[in-house]
Amino acid sequence: MRNELLSSSAALAVLVVVGACTARGPIVAGSSPAATSASPSPTPTATPVQAGLGTWRLGPEMSSPRTDFAAVALPGGRVLLMGGESTFTTMTATVDIFDPTTNTIDPAAPMSTPRSGNTATLLPNGKVLVVGGFSGPGVPALASAEVYDPATNTWTPVAAMNQPRAHHAAVLMGNGKVFVTGGEGGPGNPTPGASEIYDPNTNTWTAAQTVWGSRPNGTTATVLKDGRVMVYGGVEQVQPGNQYEFYDPATARATYGRFMGSGDTSYSTVASLANGTVIVVGGEQTSNPSGALNATAIYDPALDVAGNATADAWSAGPAMNVGHCRHTMTTLRSGLLLVAGGRCGSSESIAVTELYDPTGKRWLPAAPLLYARGVHTAVLLPDGRVLVAGGSKIAAAITDTTEIYTPA
Repeated sequence: MRNELLSSSAALAVLVVVGACTARGPIVAGSSPAATSASPSPTPTATPVQAGLGTWRLGPEMSSPRTDFAAVALPGGRVLLMGGESTFTTMTATVDIFDPTTNTIDPAAPMSTPRSGNTATLLPNGKVLVVGGFSGPGVPALASAEVYDPATNTWTPVAAMNQPRAHHAAVLMGNGKVFVTGGEGGPGNPTPGASEIYDPNTNTWTAAQTVWGSRPNGTTATVLKDGRVMVYGGVEQVQPGNQYEFYDPATARATYGRFMGSGDTSYSTVASLANGTVIVVGGEQTSNPSGALNATAIYDPALDVAGNATADAWSAGPAMNVGHCRHTMTTLRSGLLLVAGGRCGSSESIAVTELYDPTGKRWLPAAPLLYARGVHTAVLLPDGRVLVAGGSKIAAAITDTTEIYTPA
């Protein structure tokens, strides 16, 4: 049964409503009212929506509504969809697998613990590491971790993190280890102040050097071309030197960025581009959260070097057509970036999608989502299409729907 997410039925028009955000982001466990009972949503047109570049088609429904959950592409092309909030007062341990060859979703073995705000990282051995999150509303974050084996459809508990955390960032480094940073501790726990690294070969966590550890508001972690991890945003109060930093797995050292980033954002999306630069897209202002941002910024690591005191490593990128916060951003095979949906605080989710052209440094209109949604997931499929799943429209609606984008 689909939850009540209003279709943009509007291949012809999309209503965008952007309201005020809270400094903690759009969804914090226990902060939203309970979901109302689901009712059938309007059926999207059978004809693919095409109001811009590309088309969207409705995909199969998940076994449970989900928002604030994790999704990861498995070897072979299937997609693992894990946990999340099924209502705004209920976290779920259920797991689904989407098969793009059959266009079906089937239940998989559930996790050992309900989780929302967790991360999921594909390991070099083809298994998936799931870390942290919240198990319920108004409770401390989890330190526990578990690993999914797609070959046996089983979950195995692994070593717990040193610090409980949720809404953190996790990324696989070139050495096969997982770097985890930022996040919030939840009631009764301190805000995590250090990054940590998981070694799947030894099943151990070790503290990683951090120059600015406290990043509770939707921080990001991105692997650069030189192998370093760039940690951006999510701080509670922006100060010189804390907006972005780097961790170098080759030296096990963290360093400050030498410039102040152009903007003060949380819950942005970040992507490393083919030319080695990095783009930061949307989000909300940390110090003055008043709505989703349409601003972008470009970072050039080649200019962030000792001895360069004149050319700023940061420059303003082209503005999007509308603001996006708690959205998704997917790098397509063509090199274009697909930005989809989003919501901010108590504001309405949007169905707007846009494409960024890194070569032309411009935003192009894309076909709108069939359903307005935010705090959802997006995964690139092996054939170049994109699976978008779950999310929420307003405080009373979480969806079990999926849709699939085919680039033009």
